[in-house]
Formats: sequence, structure tokens, C-alpha cells
Amino acid sequence: MKVSNEAATPSVNREQSTQASEKTKKTSATKSLQKTTGADTTATDYDVNLSQGSKELTQAYEKAFAIAKNTPDVREDKVKELKEKISKGLYRIDSGAVADGILKEAVRDRLATRE
Repeated sequence: MKVSNEAATPSVNREQSTQASEKTKKTSATKSLQKTTGADTTATDYDVNLSQGSKELTQAYEKAFAIAKNTPDVREDKVKELKEKISKGLYRIDSGAVADGILKEAVRDRLATRE
């Protein structure tokens, strides 16, 4: 004799289970947002439109990041140029520019620590 309780167990396919899980996630995320911000979040789908300026800024940032990422840490051409100038005695240090840079950095650091 075989005993089965298949009739008593409701049939749930994988798609229904996934949909229920996603709904639970959205509901708990919405409740969490309501608790932390106190905002009315009755809608669960949001439509966000970025301005053209924002899109251009994002593209410029991505381009600058790509350039920086692909730039070597040591610029061999500059190193070679400076070595040649030093060996020929043509490299001159502008002590005034060095002093200005040191002072600017010191003032910037001082102002940053006051905050």
C-alpha cells in the first residue's frame, strides 16, 4: 500500500516562488526605507531621469578615469629628459617655486585640520 499526500500539498512552480521572493525583498526594502527616512514609499517602482549635464559629467569622469588608469606610474620619457638635463648641467631648480609650493601645502594642511 502506497500513501501519498500530494493532493494536500499545493503545487508551486519555480517562477511563482521567485516572484514571491522578489516581492518579499521589495516589501522589506520599502519598510526599511520608511523606517530610516520616514518617507511615504507606497510606490515600489521609481523612474529616474538624469539631466544632460549630469550625463556629460559622468562621461567626462569615466574618460578621465580611463586615461588615468592607462597612464603609467612612471613616465619614462620625462625621466629620460630630466636625466639628460642633469647630466649636461642644464637642469635648474627654481627655489622660489619650491618655497611657494611648500607654503601653499602647509597652509592647505593647516586649514584642513581646523575643521
